[in-house]
Amino acid sequence: MPPHLHCVSSNTNVLAGSGSGASGFVVSGNLLNSTTAQVVQIGNGGNAGITLQGNLDLSHGSIGELYATTGGIYDGSGASFNLAPQTLLYVNAGSINTGNVSGGREAIFQASGSLNINGNIAMPGAYAYFYGNTLASGSGNSISAYQATFAPTQDVPINVLAGSGSGTSNVKRNWSYELTSAG
Repeated sequence: MPPHLHCVSSNTNVLAGSGSGASGFVVSGNLLNSTTAQVVQIGNGGNAGITLQGNLDLSHGSIGELYATTGGIYDGSGASFNLAPQTLLYVNAGSINTGNVSGGREAIFQASGSLNINGNIAMPGAYAYFYGNTLASGSGNSISAYQATFAPTQDVPINVLAGSGSGTSNVKRNWSYELTSAG
């Protein structure tokens, strides 16, 4: 059985560096960088949120699968999360603000409520999955992946619209794009 690190609390902040100056339950970037585990879980699925702060560079880390699990909000707004090439990132939350994510072999964002892509997802060669009851993306945000999949977490009608898609709150259903060559 692979080793597990379970960080369980009523409120979780994930911060770059040592995390000094933060309050509440703090998981520092330094701690994550010095963790060697096949599976790391942050959060316990309760309603307390998980907030990323700063630029978390785990690109040289030894984490195989990183799970962020909360029934509340996962908020990566304004943060950058740089993953090691072997890392799978799985975020399961009530609502999600992705922030910027780069590196890794796979990312799964699954929200029972709203999913907001509010940063750039730069994972060339990786798989990126976006599941939510509603889907939104800010102007200027981009996704770079081998495959990007958008699907609802509930049985809702799907609209694929030109432009920002601001005329609807429904997610794009079962739409996958696979980049076969760049040039």
